[in-house]
Amino acid sequence: MFSAFQELVTGLRESHERLSGLVSSLQAMDVTQPAYPSDWTIADTLSHLGSGAEITLLILRHARGDGMEPAQADYVEIWDRWNAKKPSDQAADSIAVDGVLVKEIEALDPESRPSLQAYGSKMALTDFLAMRLDEHVIHTWDIEAGLGRSAKIDAARLPHLLGRLDKAAARSGIAQPEAWAMRIAVAEPQARFHVRFGERTTLTVDEESGSPDLTLPAETFVRLVFGRVASSEISGRWNAETEDALSRLHTMFRGY
Repeated sequence: MFSAFQELVTGLRESHERLSGLVSSLQAMDVTQPAYPSDWTIADTLSHLGSGAEITLLILRHARGDGMEPAQADYVEIWDRWNAKKPSDQAADSIAVDGVLVKEIEALDPESRPSLQAYGSKMALTDFLAMRLDEHVIHTWDIEAGLGRSAKIDAARLPHLLGRLDKAAARSGIAQPEAWAMRIAVAEPQARFHVRFGERTTLTVDEESGSPDLTLPAETFVRLVFGRVASSEISGRWNAETEDALSRLHTMFRGY
């Protein structure tokens, strides 16, 4: 467990530093620009990460015996308070509270507290922190993409996201009236997946031999499952067979 915990701590620290460096270069007007998806501004996205950091801190502190277990009313109060902030304050405060969270996580002893109570159920500490890292990495990309930069998901975090892509697919996949499946190979890093659609979406490691139905960069496939591949990335950039497969998959993942 300690090794997995340390990898998550490193990931959260490095993702925080990446986001902090990005936000420090922004002007007040920059944070009012649309992020990705465009129905949120960059400030909205940072507000979401900031309120999430506060909630995560409440849960961690309760696990240490400090305070009551957070209830839905506590979450609503936090969300309302963050939504009421000015965009510039949402940006600055998000980085500040995220830094506090990372420091508290770095100080945790995973051996003495391997699990905690979160969102009404008992969770392994590593699963809880992995959820935060998922969110942090993806929303950092949302901000970079909103700034019109050549945004790429942090390559150092791709193995982490690939290892949890089954959970993202189950949440992001759209129910289909007829079952169908696709075998997908990704590169940099290499992995193979079997995704099945129907009443629910499942994604498993593909251990079968033979050629996959689709081959993609790992970064593209991760964004696809998280609903973060634009239509403009599909048309005219691949061969016809790949475009057809991508177009179909593109409609299957709503993102979150």
